[in-house]
Amino acid sequence: MKTSLSFLGLILFSAMLSGCIVSMTPKKDQTLCPGESMTFSIVDAAQDPKVYEWTLDGVPVRGATGTSCTYSPTANEVGSHKLKVQVSWDYRTWNIEVPNCTTWTVEPMALDFGYIQTEKIILVHNTGGLPLTLSADLKGTSEFVTDVNFLNAPIAPGESREVSVKVSRQNLSSGAYSTSFVLKSDKGNTARIFAAMNVGIAKILFSVDTSGSMAGNDPQNKRVSAVKETISKFYDNQNISYGIIAFNDNAKILTGFTRDRNLLDYYADFLGGGSGWTTYLSGGAYSPGALNAIDQVINEIELGTHFAVIFLSDGELTQGNTGHDPIIAKVSSITAFGNVKFYTVYLNGNPSPSARQLLNDMAIAGGTAETHVYTDPESLSFIKLDF
Repeated sequence: MKTSLSFLGLILFSAMLSGCIVSMTPKKDQTLCPGESMTFSIVDAAQDPKVYEWTLDGVPVRGATGTSCTYSPTANEVGSHKLKVQVSWDYRTWNIEVPNCTTWTVEPMALDFGYIQTEKIILVHNTGGLPLTLSADLKGTSEFVTDVNFLNAPIAPGESREVSVKVSRQNLSSGAYSTSFVLKSDKGNTARIFAAMNVGIAKILFSVDTSGSMAGNDPQNKRVSAVKETISKFYDNQNISYGIIAFNDNAKILTGFTRDRNLLDYYADFLGGGSGWTTYLSGGAYSPGALNAIDQVINEIELGTHFAVIFLSDGELTQGNTGHDPIIAKVSSITAFGNVKFYTVYLNGNPSPSARQLLNDMAIAGGTAETHVYTDPESLSFIKLDF
């Protein structure tokens, strides 16, 4: 009888052992962000033949037939999940929480390249808790978006990264173009960016202060290099021509609109140095002022043409009609037809609040929102203006 009981106990022990799970890794429930991976495993004392059944939320996990199972949730799996492994009568489970921890923002979501710009910057900010790497899907976009340039390094949590978007107008006929493309992170999130562009005749007019005070505010003549840099940047676009005005006591139209590169380089050199007063608007013996000369050069009724005026000054208005309202009214009349954008650039190491306000109001009247202030001439550049 004792022998029979021992034999029966052995059979029961063997049956229990055939499904016995000794340990599990990890030992606790887990939180996984989309894109992360984790391997779940067990150690068991099961005898052959062994059958391991892995399920996620009751659904068999494809390919999981051994002692371990790797789970990598996607962005579509945000929420609560249960991973279970069963060996004969024994089993273990893990509760897995997948939070939306891979968020990121893009600003702006829409880019308008106008008639002139070929490159714009969008800012990506990682607001999640994990590094993310971006890629661009240009599939299905029209032909004018040519490149979306990323730095190779992942964007760390809390970090912002500038992303350059480039377009080309080559071989495109005149007209308006629009498209969109998708930014994708390695965590599965996406953002759709819209882009618009015009192809047509564009004219850039530089109106540059050469008064005596500019000799102190721009001793290295960075005005000259900023004008030349802009011409070089956009010169490949055959639809763009350039004009140059210098102003101090009186405004001087150095060139009308032209694509003659030698002529433009020659007259750009006249924009250095400084002497005399600063005149924006005609008054008394001080005629023409800078705004009067601009009005002479621009033919606003060329409704098929986009004009961009770049007005650079140190803001110290001294002669002619110095009244705030007449100056703003003149800018408004120049831009009244809607095809002229008036940009103001304030270059002064010690900006005057009243001068800055005047240039800011001129920009608002000219449809460009605000003046661009430079206290250091070394950084002076026009190429990122929102033409």
